[in-house]
Amino acid sequence: MLIVKMTEDLYFDAALAAVGLLITLFVVWFVRSTQTFAEANPAQALLEGAEIVAYKQIEADMATAGTPPGEMKRVNSTTQELLSPSGSNNAE
Repeated sequence: MLIVKMTEDLYFDAALAAVGLLITLFVVWFVRSTQTFAEANPAQALLEGAEIVAYKQIEADMATAGTPPGEMKRVNSTTQELLSPSGSNNAE
């Protein structure tokens, strides 16, 4: 059971209810929009900060090399560094 304490001022109570409703609507909109994005772009939805940069760099490399998606012939050194597990160049 929800217990609500109303004040003497009806306008103040209505304003608080309206603010609560607006916040709820915003959260519902945000969750739905992120779910829609995740369904449309499942690979990008799982990435974080630097991973998105690496993903975009790989896309750019494939576009400049004329390589079709899913087949990578040339990767520059920056992309190799971003993709290495330790974050450093493993050419030692």
